[in-house]
Amino acid sequence: ITQYFKFISNNMCCGIKDNKKFMKLKNLFAMTTIALSLIACSSNEPSDPAMEAAKAVANNYEGTFKMYVMNNNVGESAMTVQIKDQKDGKVSLEIPETGSGSMVMSAFSLTDVLVTQNGENYTLSKADTSLVAGNTNLKIQDFTGTVSGSNAQFKMSVTPGSMPMAITCEFTTTQ
Repeated sequence: ITQYFKFISNNMCCGIKDNKKFMKLKNLFAMTTIALSLIACSSNEPSDPAMEAAKAVANNYEGTFKMYVMNNNVGESAMTVQIKDQKDGKVSLEIPETGSGSMVMSAFSLTDVLVTQNGENYTLSKADTSLVAGNTNLKIQDFTGTVSGSNAQFKMSVTPGSMPMAITCEFTTTQ
């Protein structure tokens, strides 16, 4: 483009004799080139629904975390669960330490949770997985959850270490 401008300015082609008219034409051409470049470089790709859904549910949710063993309530506590956008269409749930006595569960992060949108509601799902919380191996199974506005709830089965039965964990936001 700069060579083109040099050629035009050196040779005064196209019969343009008036320097002011030439400069106006040169400036118009330059501005048109810049405008077309900006339009051509703008993103025309549609947004990824999974990434938009993950971004929509990312937030801190205050609520009650309950733990059950064989359908008996073994503890509940108020807590804030943080749902973080992983920037890949998935989220992670940051679960703080909970419980008391022999039923303490160390804080852990449940990553790669899938988010799907259904109208204004979102469904959370995660394949069974294993992770380490503190010094304890945890087996996470049957994770399901929903987010609707500022309300979140989820449920999962957690088997710590060699415990013979799972702890059913439920979280529900408080109003």
